[in-house]
Amino acid sequence: MRFEVTAEDERAAGKLLAGLDDSRPLAAIHPGSGAAVKRWRTEGWVALVQVLIERHGVQVVFTGSASEAALIDPVLAGLGVDGELAGSVRSLAGRTDLATLAAVYRRCALVVGPDSGPLHLAVAVGTPTVHLYGPVDRRTFGPWGDPARHVVVTSDWPCIACNKLDWPEAALPEHGCVRDIAVDDVILATTGLLSEVP
Repeated sequence: MRFEVTAEDERAAGKLLAGLDDSRPLAAIHPGSGAAVKRWRTEGWVALVQVLIERHGVQVVFTGSASEAALIDPVLAGLGVDGELAGSVRSLAGRTDLATLAAVYRRCALVVGPDSGPLHLAVAVGTPTVHLYGPVDRRTFGPWGDPARHVVVTSDWPCIACNKLDWPEAALPEHGCVRDIAVDDVILATTGLLSEVP
């Protein structure tokens, strides 16, 4: 898969990322997905971002639609981004179209999130990715590309992959195949990819 980014897309991405430190690596986190059962937990994102910033000096942008700000805002609150992390974390929720999002991802050293269209877009622009998988089969839905650059992380739920996404809200606590992915496993995957960054 390939997605071509134009000069206009690059300019739009540059405006959104203005003020970030060009000497530091950039990572994107896209916490949303088309089905609630595919989402990770807020405290997992908080722990991951803290490691990315404190151990690797990474700046983090959160991506998503305007409605997915409801997934991002609790993470930002958990990080206390009004304090010392203020210059290292930014939300772009609701501020990108598809092409601009592709250009943002192309500038990143890493993109992390649950199985979703935006994660496939990151693969299509050649950025290393960490995909959190649960209810669907990665052999069917990708990521496609070099497995050394596009890593899949799962939990140990034995029912993976059931391929059922339409659980009602009340049933979600009983289906933690993505929610229960270990933070340390995601950190290990991201660390492995970031170690390749020059």
